[in-house]
Amino acid sequence: MLRENLSRLTEDRATGAIDVVAEVISEDSVHRDSVEEFLEYEREGIREYWLIDPLQGHKGITIFSLQDGSYIPVLADEEGWLNSTVLPRFRLKREWFTGEHLPDPRTAWQEVRG
Repeated sequence: MLRENLSRLTEDRATGAIDVVAEVISEDSVHRDSVEEFLEYEREGIREYWLIDPLQGHKGITIFSLQDGSYIPVLADEEGWLNSTVLPRFRLKREWFTGEHLPDPRTAWQEVRG
């Protein structure tokens, strides 16, 4: 959640729409995460939904941004960065999630921060 929305958090839940949800698909949750929860988060007004799929043959990440009540995919820029539409200056490289290029964590953090 963004700092200005932290008042929506209680000890055990968030009240109202939170800003960003990241979901990691597991073998027993493919349909739930990619269809049911996608539609639920869209309906609830979650501003950004990150769907991370680590399963063999699917590896990757898709970021969806809520625009006029519907999710649209966030496209990578010309350098391969997926830029959050909600979290200022936060970005991820799509290739980090495909298994093609696993960066050193310190290097990745420096790159994320720009």
